[in-house]
Amino acid sequence: MNPNDAEASRNDPEADTAPVRRGGLWRAAGAVLTVFSVLAGSAAAFVVTSGLVTIVAMAIVVGPFDLASLQDPDAMAQVVRSRIGFPLVVVIPQFALIVLPLAVVVLSRSSTRRGLGLVRGHWPLWAWLAAGLAVPLVGMVSGVVSGFFFEESDHLRVMTEIFREHGRGGFLIPLALMIGLTPAICEELLFRGFAQTRLTRSLGPVAAIVLVSITFAAFHWDPVHAVAVFPIGLFLGLISWRSGSLFPAMLGHFMNNVISVAAVTMAPEDASDVLELPGSILLVLGVFSAGLIGIGAVVAASVLYGRPDPIAHAEHAHAENAHAENAHAENAHAENAHAENAHAENAHAENAHAENVHAENPGRYD
Repeated sequence: MNPNDAEASRNDPEADTAPVRRGGLWRAAGAVLTVFSVLAGSAAAFVVTSGLVTIVAMAIVVGPFDLASLQDPDAMAQVVRSRIGFPLVVVIPQFALIVLPLAVVVLSRSSTRRGLGLVRGHWPLWAWLAAGLAVPLVGMVSGVVSGFFFEESDHLRVMTEIFREHGRGGFLIPLALMIGLTPAICEELLFRGFAQTRLTRSLGPVAAIVLVSITFAAFHWDPVHAVAVFPIGLFLGLISWRSGSLFPAMLGHFMNNVISVAAVTMAPEDASDVLELPGSILLVLGVFSAGLIGIGAVVAASVLYGRPDPIAHAEHAHAENAHAENAHAENAHAENAHAENAHAENAHAENAHAENVHAENPGRYD
């Protein structure tokens, strides 16, 4: 590289962060291909792990496993209704989602925490809490609107019954933690942390958020569920980008799933709509009022603290690199000084030894 070009690149913090306009179409295409290859690999890992874990769960819950058991709906129902089988088939495949993206980030030259968005960002903590309050309202509105156009699928109906059985059987808190915490960590690391962070650098935030949200919705497999999940993905992507951190999206995802589990548990047996249960009106009002406050606070944080500044981000990275280089230089200088001091001390000791020998045996040298 020409030295003048290198100096210009260092003086232009936006040089490494600008999307397609400077990186070129090939660079953007390479980034998109890498991201979606990792997403496809993670989905495959999820499917394979789900199958293996299901076999193990069937062997534990049902008894000796055979291939016919996989096609037996009663055996599968017995597994997911078990308090041993259900955590196995829900939790372990989620962690399979993040193996590949974590490996890619660790093997790359970038910081692992920054490469996954696990940084402080520039929003204050009250804005994180606001995001956590706002996401359940987005989910509730999305669910109600999609309910006007689509009937609940058989898959969602079965999952609702399973959640209700576990929740009303004294397993509500573990259920809420499994459904709330595990996807909030694993899915956010994969989609907003890994995929959106890289696509934003190449395509810009709008295209990155939309593409990742579509993929996030499709990952939920069920078409009706995917339609309801898509707006949640958009909002999670927005707050992750605007805050400069993955943590608000994790908190919002967790709050949405926990409240969804609580709503399903409270819903009547003959209706999946929580609004049909008179006693649930407090939950609905609570989600609505807290969500309005949360959305207002998110908007305020976006205005007060601005959008993520690529120049400031690049300057921060440049400062970290300069600090590391200075620390390395200081360590090298200290090592050299230590070596020189040790050499001087050795020479001084040798001279002193020679003088002592000469003093003890003057005749031999005169």
